[in-house]
Amino acid sequence: PSQTPAQLGDALLNDASGNQWALCGESINCLQFGADSSGLIDSRSAIQANIDAGVKVNIPSGEFLIGEPGLRVGDNVFIEGAGKKITKLKKIPGISNLDPIIREKDGFLPVNNFNMQRLSLVGNADAAQPSLKGAGLLRFYEAYGVTIIGCDFTRSRGYGLGLQGSKASTTTGKQGPQEKILIDNCDFYDNGKFEYLLGSDTDDGLDCKNLVDGLITNCRAWDNGDKGFDIRAERVTLSNCFSSNNAGSGFSAQIEG
Repeated sequence: PSQTPAQLGDALLNDASGNQWALCGESINCLQFGADSSGLIDSRSAIQANIDAGVKVNIPSGEFLIGEPGLRVGDNVFIEGAGKKITKLKKIPGISNLDPIIREKDGFLPVNNFNMQRLSLVGNADAAQPSLKGAGLLRFYEAYGVTIIGCDFTRSRGYGLGLQGSKASTTTGKQGPQEKILIDNCDFYDNGKFEYLLGSDTDDGLDCKNLVDGLITNCRAWDNGDKGFDIRAERVTLSNCFSSNNAGSGFSAQIEG
């Protein structure tokens, strides 16, 4: 049964009823922190507590609503689901919920050693309720050692996945870079489309603004409001990637020395 933790320490979990549970391999199911898989209750606080506990975040099958301000991650975070379209982190509906589902901590702090696998990030874009442009589904400005494998990014009011640190930015912490980035077997579709937005500023499936060392393999992008893949990088390898039916170009790459 699901448990709500009161204390985490010394590889033991004490639930609200006083029962003590051993952690195996420093991994625990987020339901034990009170997350709800029905898609009816906001699970943001529960999953954030799992992240803050410093153990691997295992998210089982189901739909988990994420409200504002989204999940904030720092260093050494590993999030794993049960599979694309099987585990869904979904933004709560509404035109005011424009924050990413997953983002860096306040102050645009760097993210080091982030790993996410086998889940879907689902936005709240709705043509019946167009809104201002959102901030995408996952956003980092400065990042080192990011691995994203087997994930979906769909129905965003902005970009799907954004590594947004740009050399052109004048804001401290927002220049990047993004180093040692691996994105494999991911899908980016139905993001940043004109009908979802107030105004004409559409967006991409995958948007990387300052990649220093990136490997993007076996990925697909389709039906996005602008480009499928928009990459600005010093060093990047794209291998076995597919793009189709985007409003802008399928692939856009700017290599900077």
